[in-house]
Amino acid sequence: MSKVNASSVAEYILWKLGEYGDVVTNLKLQKLLYYTQAWYLALNDGKPLFTAQFQAWVHGPVHPSTYHHYKKHGRNPLPVPEYEPILPTRAKDQIDVILDVFAKYTGWELEYMTHHEDPWRDAREGLGALDRSTQVIPDEAMWKYYSNLN
Repeated sequence: MSKVNASSVAEYILWKLGEYGDVVTNLKLQKLLYYTQAWYLALNDGKPLFTAQFQAWVHGPVHPSTYHHYKKHGRNPLPVPEYEPILPTRAKDQIDVILDVFAKYTGWELEYMTHHEDPWRDAREGLGALDRSTQVIPDEAMWKYYSNLN
């Protein structure tokens, strides 16, 4: 499959959940974007959905450029795109399955979940709970961890 970019996947998540009237904050978007990548890796033999690096921030995994794109909204709901972003059908199908599992949780619940999973915890090893970090969560760590849960 041709790779897509994180921005398109984020817009698709916002569009898809907006269709159901779900409210998505930047916190929730970050975690859904992370789980989308993590489970895509697990379900596709370590092949990423998009090329991006997640960092182990205090509140869980974050894709920095997507975070900064939406940070002006603070803790408020993010705008829903007017039109469905263009992604390959296979990508949308797999994203939809992942959203069916994770979209029902709040951003805080998703944060709690990621804080109890090895990829984020390992990337923050040696850091205090409130220490800032730009430590990358490797795709390989995500793939190994989530494929063992599959």
